[in-house]
Amino acid sequence: METKYWYLQNHTLFDQLSQQEIAELNIISCFKTANKSEYVYLGGRDLTRLYILKKGRVKIAFQSESGEEVVMEILKDGDIFGAVGLEVQPNHHQEYAQALTDVALCSFTIPDFVSVMQKNPELAIRYSKKLGEKVNTVQGKFANIIFKDSRERIVNFFRLNALHEGNQQADGSYLLDMYLTHQDIAHFTAVSRQTVTTIINQLIVQQLIVYVGRRKVVIPNLNKLG
Repeated sequence: METKYWYLQNHTLFDQLSQQEIAELNIISCFKTANKSEYVYLGGRDLTRLYILKKGRVKIAFQSESGEEVVMEILKDGDIFGAVGLEVQPNHHQEYAQALTDVALCSFTIPDFVSVMQKNPELAIRYSKKLGEKVNTVQGKFANIIFKDSRERIVNFFRLNALHEGNQQADGSYLLDMYLTHQDIAHFTAVSRQTVTTIINQLIVQQLIVYVGRRKVVIPNLNKLG
């Protein structure tokens, strides 16, 4: 239990809360794990809750009218997802969250969270900022899809991954874990899988990216990439 409190009290959103306030979120009984490929929620079920990803990677997606998967976000440690607007929206019924790796997360109900926010204005301010960051991320993704061609979308995918999740090495290169398949990248960038594979192969030939096995990518020079 102390470990679970420690995790929340070291999260940027909750580190100003007391143990009593964290207890009021009834969060300790809501820690769970999911294996790779399992659904955290599916088709609107359990979307009356907020989720915090403690460890691992999760994708947020929905099915388009044509039956294609559209990936909205790839989440990392510490990210918040679920009913982030503090109410269930109509489009949430098509939304699902799927584990890309083995994950650990915790969750709490909207009423519990709102109750604690009402007593703690600082939490409300921090949450508003988090929500704003998520909106900016989604808007940036759709701007990338609308205004860029296929190659630029793929290049931007690797560039943003390097900046936000990559580890910069002593020689200036970036090393990043690659949790997504070519099909996943296609769903995320609204490009066909065949096009993704073609462009990635071109980037490899041009030595702009280097695959190390199947799960790691090195970007030797981020400026040359894009």
